[in-house]
This record gives sequence, structure tokens and C-alpha cells, in this order.
Amino acid sequence: MAAASAAARGQRVLLLEKNKKLGVKILMSGGTRCNITHDCDVKSIVSAFGRQGKFLHSALAALPPKEVIQKIESQGVETKVESTGKIFPVSNKAIDVRDALVNLALTAGATIKPEQTVLEIRKSGNQFRIETQTDVFECDALIITTGGKSYPGCGTTGDGYQWGQQFGHSIIDTVPATRKYSPSQNEKLASHDRSSTETVPSYSHTGGFPAPQYSMLVAPSPDTPTAAHWN
Repeated sequence: MAAASAAARGQRVLLLEKNKKLGVKILMSGGTRCNITHDCDVKSIVSAFGRQGKFLHSALAALPPKEVIQKIESQGVETKVESTGKIFPVSNKAIDVRDALVNLALTAGATIKPEQTVLEIRKSGNQFRIETQTDVFECDALIITTGGKSYPGCGTTGDGYQWGQQFGHSIIDTVPATRKYSPSQNEKLASHDRSSTETVPSYSHTGGFPAPQYSMLVAPSPDTPTAAHWN
């Protein structure tokens, strides 16, 4: 989405994809159906995140849920609102959403280059120099959309934390947030003494151009079609 928006504004955009396949986590999301967004206004989304919700204000103001749906539907993907408020493609196929996002970027004029693992990012003067396993790229502006590190098998290995810190941003230490469990564990969980808690670990799913000049370069992971931002 960031690549499409930048290209639509006349910027020369190159999107570097770490994986061979584009949008791996999009294809996995919503049980492979892709829950695109929620049927509510911006205020409701911000409220749902509690104290951290204010972080989302600027992003949601620039791209509210209704506009996200409009962009997806502009690519011929019909959507539906389910009883939970979640919005899915009518086809129930995440690949349709992935393809819509790819088409938005390509139609706007962005170039997409898969299988480009970013090894190093350096800034020299007003330019960024990005080195991958096969090429070196230079650009005037860089958008990092690496996501977190919850699904390393899909490419989200936490690279963005290091790069953000490298450029002077404050990074909050990560902690396990979710874990996978089977129904057979319900009895153990129900009888667990809450007065004596223990840390539960998260479970992860594992499952060229000769140094061209770009005005904008997007180095994404399969996490999300939007740009990441650190405060």
C-alpha cells in the first residue's frame, strides 16, 4: 500500500520483498481468508488498543478502514462484513486480497523485486544505501515495513528493530504475546493457580539493477501492506 501510494504521487519506487512469494502472511491471515479490516470508524479502532491506541492516529487518519476497502474493491475484489464486524473478501480467498495490493502497486508504477533479503542499510548524507544478497540500491527516502518477529518462518525475523535503533529510534523490548495450545491443555489451564504464575513462551510458525537511484524504496516483509513507523 505504501509503495502504491508513493508511486501514485509520481515517485520512482522499488519494493524489495524478502520472500520468493509476495504477501506470505496476508495469504495466511484470517485462516487463509484474510480479514482485511473491521467494520467501524477510526475512533473505535484506536479505542480497542487502549493506551497504545494514540500511536495509530496518524496512520488511520491517512488511510481509514473505509478507504482500505475502497482500494481493495477498486481491483475487482468484492468484500463482505461478517457478524463479528470483520471484513473478508466474498471469495474467502486471501490470495485475492494479496493480488489486489500487488496490482495497486504495479498499476501505480512501482517495481517489485522478490527474493531480496536486506543485509545492511546505511545512510550517507541525504541518501540511503541498501545492500541485499545480490544487489546494492540507493534511494532518497526509505520505508521499512518489516513487521515484528512473530512468524520468522515467513520472513518476519525482527530485522526492523535493529534498523530503527540504528537510525536513532527508541525500541521497546519485545515480550511473548501469544502462544498456541491444544484443547487437551484446557484442564491444566483451568486448574492453574493464578497466584503462582510462570512465563509462557510464544510459539512461532516456521513453516539486477546496478546500484540504481530511487526516490523511494520500500523494503517490506509479508506482515502487512502498510508502512511501519517508529516513535
